[in-house]
This record gives sequence, C-alpha cells and structure tokens, in this order.
Amino acid sequence: MTISGEFTGSGVAPQVFNAEALSTTLVKVTFNEAMSNNAALKNASNYTVFPTGGDISRSVVSATPEDGGAPTYVQLQLNGALACAAQYKVAVNTIVEDLAGNTLDPDHTTATFLAKWSTVSAAEAAQPPTKEDNYRKEKMITLLKSRGMLSTEAEKYIRRKRR
Repeated sequence: MTISGEFTGSGVAPQVFNAEALSTTLVKVTFNEAMSNNAALKNASNYTVFPTGGDISRSVVSATPEDGGAPTYVQLQLNGALACAAQYKVAVNTIVEDLAGNTLDPDHTTATFLAKWSTVSAAEAAQPPTKEDNYRKEKMITLLKSRGMLSTEAEKYIRRKRR
C-alpha cells in the first residue's frame, strides 16, 4: 500500500526548539515545525523571558513571526535590555499551535539561552589582552559563578574572548 500527500503533523504537538538573543532587546524563538500564523503566535502576552538567576523578567512588547504563511520562528521585542553573558529562559504559552491545530507540547514550552554580544570596537578587539584585562575577566568569572549565573558554555565563551 502506498500513501502519498503532504504530512501535516496531525496529532503531534509542536515544541519550542531553541531560543537566542539577537540583540540586547530582541530574542528569536524557534519551533520544531511550522506554526500557525494566527493571533496566538503574534500575541506578546503568550511569551515570557526571564533570567535563570532570579532577576526580574523582561516584558515582551511584540511578537513578530517569520515572514510567510508557515513560520518556524518568532522574534520577541523586549521592554528592557538583557544583561550580557547572563542566562535566560523563554516560556511560550501552550495555546500557540502548529498548522494542523495541535497546541504546544506542555513538556516542551521553554528554551534556555545565553545573552552574548560584543560592545567592543574593532580597534579594541585587535589589541592583545593585558594582564589587567585577564585579571578582570577572571574576577568576573569568579563572581558570576559564585552567584550561580554562569553556565559552563558561558565560561568557555568568556575565557576564549579576546585571547
């Protein structure tokens, strides 16, 4: 027996696949499949962004789906800046649904991401690090680790930066 046609994922709940900081106030949330480009996907109140270290959450001002009829991601505009090198979590309300009308899998509504970007100019980045730079970097790593605000990935990233 041969079955042909396009599989729409009927009966399979979509999941939050990934999140990443695109800038200090913009977060991209990616789903594991195409989502329904409806009011629920575009409703900013269906998303929450908060630091894993316990700081106050950032309000989502707007949610903009990928261009096209079947978006796989949404970009969230925040009301406040994310702290660089801090770990955040994004949570999505389960009413968001895929093309087949399946609501989000309640066990896969979140993704954790590291807010990282550089505010160093090209000229500064070209300079080799000084002993003072390395000392400050190690002090920052020690402080963040002591507060439980630094993941292993973030530590590796910081240690590689400007070497």
